[in-house]
Amino acid sequence: MSILPDLNSPVLRSTLRATNAWMHLLSPVLRLRLLVRRSEIWLVVIATVIGVAAGLAQAVISIAAHGLQRLLFGLGPDERLSAATSTFGLWALGVPLVGGLLLVPVAYLVKRNGRRMVDPIEANALHGGHLSFKDNLVITLQTIISNGFGASVGLEAAYAQMGGAFGSKLSAFLHARRSDMRLLLGCGAGAAIAAAFQAPIAGAFYAFELVIGTYTIAALAPVMVACIAATFISGWLTDSHGSQLGGLPSIDLDMFVALMGLAVVTAICSVALMLLVSQTEKLFGKLRIPSLVRPIFGGAVLAFAVAFAPFVLSSGHGAMRSLL
Repeated sequence: MSILPDLNSPVLRSTLRATNAWMHLLSPVLRLRLLVRRSEIWLVVIATVIGVAAGLAQAVISIAAHGLQRLLFGLGPDERLSAATSTFGLWALGVPLVGGLLLVPVAYLVKRNGRRMVDPIEANALHGGHLSFKDNLVITLQTIISNGFGASVGLEAAYAQMGGAFGSKLSAFLHARRSDMRLLLGCGAGAAIAAAFQAPIAGAFYAFELVIGTYTIAALAPVMVACIAATFISGWLTDSHGSQLGGLPSIDLDMFVALMGLAVVTAICSVALMLLVSQTEKLFGKLRIPSLVRPIFGGAVLAFAVAFAPFVLSSGHGAMRSLL
């Protein structure tokens, strides 16, 4: 006995006709919400839109931060701050300090808000994929000012925040299921990272490992499509196609062992760096330096470091590429 419904049944046909007529009477937004819930294909379409938005956000943030650097440090169009060969003089010592001063009112607004900001990883783990768009704008502004004025801060946090925010807000607008909302937030965050490094697979791994937290076949298509779309949009707008390393040597057994050893060393260094950042935050807490003064203090410390090692300015990607 078959458990499948009889497709020739008059009752089923009349039900389908009534359902289609009801769908046509709905507003386009409601119809889209139903389609996203009922169809995996439409979920991929929404992931593509999120990927495009994440790529646009990544390009805008990157252009804004590097534009500030060119304006303040007199860089050329293709010159990176950490790899700049020109001498900045005393002006470079004062720029980070001015950046710290500009962050004071932003820090005041954050403190006045009284609500702790969350990142996409925490939003997916504890808040069901809900991410505040207003908080992300504040974090993005902080990151652009910090990086633009030479602080040793990468832009990846702002990229992931804005990409995740687009995924969270669009899925909330569509009344997506909780699982779909977490998935689309991961699509946005991973797509932004993919756009930043022009590496769709790396962005997908970021989404699965850190944001979504699990690998599923159903999530593979939305995440990969979002990452590819963001990479294309960002590369088209910024004319960036990632780091070109040229011809790579053949991978034999000795090379494979060396790469495994290098992976272990870099993993240990990464853990040590994270612990060092955590201990530095605890040290600032013990020193009881007011939170509004910390950006100024950080700018002064960076200005002192620039006097001896100018390559500490900005995120360091330019210095890394020059070494490669």
